[in-house]
Amino acid sequence: MYVYVKMHYSGDTAVLAACDEGILGEVLKEGEVILDVSTEFFKGFKTRVDDIQYLLEGVASAMLVGENVVNKAIEAGYIHVDAVLRVGNIPYAYLVKV
Repeated sequence: MYVYVKMHYSGDTAVLAACDEGILGEVLKEGEVILDVSTEFFKGFKTRVDDIQYLLEGVASAMLVGENVVNKAIEAGYIHVDAVLRVGNIPYAYLVKV
């Protein structure tokens, strides 16, 4: 399974944007909630979903969208299952390290 990953930097702070391969470019909607999985924000490079746990080690925060990437972050202990939100039946989660 593959995911798209893009690193965003502000000074020494890194933010990871990652989404499942199949939802890149989609706009997810449910009621008033709209989640734009834009290529501009998420498409940096394509990698295996197993690499997500290592990429999450070095970032201050992350935006994760899709079943595979969110589940891998849960397995790696970065996201608690109760913190996962859904829009259009697609899971997404925010990670902020404090």
